[in-house]
Amino acid sequence: MRGVHILDLRHAEEHLWEVARLCLGEGTAGWIEAPLETVREGRGDALLAAVRQLPTTTAEAATQVATTRTSFATRRPMLAYPRFRAAGYQIGSGITESAYKRLVSQREKGPGMPWTTPGAQAIATLRAAHLSNRWDEAVEVARAA
Repeated sequence: MRGVHILDLRHAEEHLWEVARLCLGEGTAGWIEAPLETVREGRGDALLAAVRQLPTTTAEAATQVATTRTSFATRRPMLAYPRFRAAGYQIGSGITESAYKRLVSQREKGPGMPWTTPGAQAIATLRAAHLSNRWDEAVEVARAA
């Protein structure tokens, strides 16, 4: 199975805010809305053009603009948010982060709970089967092994 790579929308927006604040300071609010909209619409060319136009009055700003442009250009296919939404994909990592917290962190990161990698994987597999209501299926697979 081939995965679909999506740049988390919130992370893309945060990266854009970061470069805007560095280059524009107090003027960020007046500039940011249009580029944020281009990100949400998945318009990579317009996004790159907007970042390219940011003033680079310091070496740090110039470096950050170049890094941001390279990052977005390299990940352009991962910015196709309208297509991803139409296909029913999540464009944010909140669901995944929440699942990780519920599946792994609550069980395996408690005080006095050191785990080996195989032990942690075994518990995570069992919790996933339990929390997804697939316990009987997991038991059958285990019996067949």
